[in-house]
This record gives sequence, C-alpha cells and structure tokens, in this order.
Amino acid sequence: MRRLVVVSVVLLGLSVSFGEPLAAKGPLLRLSERVIDFGRVEQMDQLTKHIYLRNEGDAPLRILKIESSCGCAVGLASDSTVAPGQEVKFTVTFSTKEYSGPQEKKITIRSNDPAEPSVTIPVRADIHVLLRLSEETVRFDPVRLGGTASRQVKVSADKDAGLEIGGIRGGEEYLTATLKRDSSAQEEVIWVILSIKPDAPPGLFRETLTLTTTKPKSTRTKITVIGSIVSYFEVPGDGRLRINPTPRGKPAQTTIQITCDGSKPYELLGVETGVPYLSGEIIPKGSNKYDLRITLEERSETGMFMQRIAVLTSDPKQPKIFLQVQGHVRG
Repeated sequence: MRRLVVVSVVLLGLSVSFGEPLAAKGPLLRLSERVIDFGRVEQMDQLTKHIYLRNEGDAPLRILKIESSCGCAVGLASDSTVAPGQEVKFTVTFSTKEYSGPQEKKITIRSNDPAEPSVTIPVRADIHVLLRLSEETVRFDPVRLGGTASRQVKVSADKDAGLEIGGIRGGEEYLTATLKRDSSAQEEVIWVILSIKPDAPPGLFRETLTLTTTKPKSTRTKITVIGSIVSYFEVPGDGRLRINPTPRGKPAQTTIQITCDGSKPYELLGVETGVPYLSGEIIPKGSNKYDLRITLEERSETGMFMQRIAVLTSDPKQPKIFLQVQGHVRG
C-alpha cells in the first residue's frame, strides 16, 4: 500500500520588497483611449475629441507621421516629441460631411517606439441623415423635340425638422422645377416636380440642381438629372462612350448604335473628334440603325482622357449630336 505524505513548509519572517517598476528601455507610446466613438451624430457635423499620448519609456518618443484612411478624419499631436514620463494632447476631428449610417475611419500614428512603431485608432460614428432624397439621380427617357415629361423627387426630414426649400438652381435650359408640400405625411415632405421644357434644345443633357434648404447643417442638396431631347436621331444611355483601359501604344475601339424613326430622309454624315488620337466611323446597319465606332489610336500619352466629339447629321434641327468619349491609357 502506498502512503500519502504531506509536507508543509512555513516561511516565517520572510519579507520581499519591490521598488518602482522599471521604465521600458527606449520610448514607449501609450494612449488614454484606443478607440474614438462619437456615437449618434448628425450629418454635416464637425466632431472633435481630445485624448492623451504618453511616453512611458526612458527615452524621448518621436511622432514620425500621422496618417488617415480618409481626409474627413484627422489626428494632430500638440508636440512631435514627448519626453519620458510626459504626455501631449492628441486631437481627433471627424467631419461627417454627407455620410450616413455607421461609419468607421482609421488614424494611424507612426513613432520611434520599437515595440509598437504603428498604432491605429478606429474613429466611429453613427450618422443620422438630416434630409432624405427618394432619388439622387433622375433619368428621363428620351423626349421628342417639342414634347415634355415630368418626374418627382421626394425630399423628407423628421417631423420636427422644420424643413423648407428656399430655392432651386441649375438646369434652367432644359428643366422647370416646382415644389409641393405634403401635409398628410408622417414626416416633413416636400415634392420636387421636375419637367422638361417644351422648348428645350435637342441633344443629351446632364444637369445638377441645387436645393437651398432651411436646415442649418445641410444647406444645399444636389439632384443630378440625365436625359435626351430627340429630334430625329436617338442615342442610347447618357451620351458617354467608354473605352476599356488600354496599354500604351495599343489601339482600342468602342461602338454604340444610333437609331432613327425613318420618317424623314435624314442621315448621319460623319464624326468630328477634335484630337488626333481618336477617330470615328459611321456604319449603316439598315432598318434605320447606324453603328458609331470610335477608335483610340496608338496614343503615346498615358493616363485618363475625356474628349467631346460631334456626330454630324443632315437634320437641320440637330446638325450635331455631341457625345463624350472617356478612357484610360496604361503605362
């Protein structure tokens, strides 16, 4: 049989004394807060919070660089050098601009702390939208020259917001805009009624309307309106021709189809590009259809380009159809 032996050791009069903790060798960065959460805020707010950055090492701490994932969130230290045992104020600002809902941006501090040379601070906010639009981009179907069409955009806010629209600017050549308040709604609602003018000129248009409101933090709201006034020829889409990214020195092409109703003997006559690196070709396809082929020649310059071109027609009401060609030539 095995015996269980219990040995008790009692230490009497033993006293162990510890002094102050030794400081870390070299600089040591510590923050009073590692996450900045502004909570629920309003759109267009300018938010600020101060935290503290402390050096708990035994050598000077140097702030080498402060980076941000977005220009809307910025960090600034009151001094770029922090002596051992000292601290400096670190200010975080966040502009909510036109963001909505939960947002998280990041601020990164780079220093000479050998243990943690890079510290990232999440900056969070839940942004409440002051004004709400049913549509930010309104697209009209093609409208015949001399005709008209209407669309409505709902602008709403909380019931106690006191929403008023003081005026609308932009798009006067093509559009009229009227306002109508909806008093029966459970929230503050104003309908913006957009109508194409009967005397609007032929062609594609893209207009930005600016609404001036009584909301102090959201004084302007923008609505983009896209459409086309058709005389005889009709161009699909928004009038933008996009050429896929292309290596330098390589040609590329894009093609769209232009149609007409066949009621008149008008024709497409040619293309003016205005630059040597673009050329255009009209290809009849029968049944009142044409292919418009745009070729990007062997362009030596790299980067993005955007060029307005004109399709020539025999229609006296619309002798030129203006389009936009955009693309990217890679190096």
